[in-house]
Amino acid sequence: MRDSLRTLGAGCLLAALASTTTALAADSLYFKLDRNLETARHRTMGFVFPLTWYQPDQLAEGAAELQSGQVFNKSPDRVDECEEVVSMPTNMASHHAGVIYGGVCTMTIDGRRQRAAICLDNMVGDSAIRLLPATASPANDRRTAALLMLDVCYGT
Repeated sequence: MRDSLRTLGAGCLLAALASTTTALAADSLYFKLDRNLETARHRTMGFVFPLTWYQPDQLAEGAAELQSGQVFNKSPDRVDECEEVVSMPTNMASHHAGVIYGGVCTMTIDGRRQRAAICLDNMVGDSAIRLLPATASPANDRRTAALLMLDVCYGT
């Protein structure tokens, strides 16, 4: 089974295919996630970044933030609602740090409602979407959203 990965940024849309096994890689290329998905340690700089998972009453706010990336990039895809949203600062040393967001959301993609992992870098507007397999577990979905955020949207 294959899932699609869309990356959006600087007004362009790129489509690529990635295997499901790649999408569910054990760890990020740049970060080491802790077991509970609460922190991410940068592999070369050593910084430990906190991952903030939104509470149920904050999910609509997180979905709106992720949707803002779709609007910024003029994407027809729409974030309808999210069951998980995570955020992480992009810089631990600056007062002007950006934030990256990730989520497990129900989206309208090409006119169809589908579950997907999505991420957004709010400093530059880069965004990516990875469709989630119907058989994935909630724990894998959460991890996939965190890895997509760290590997695709961090530092773009």
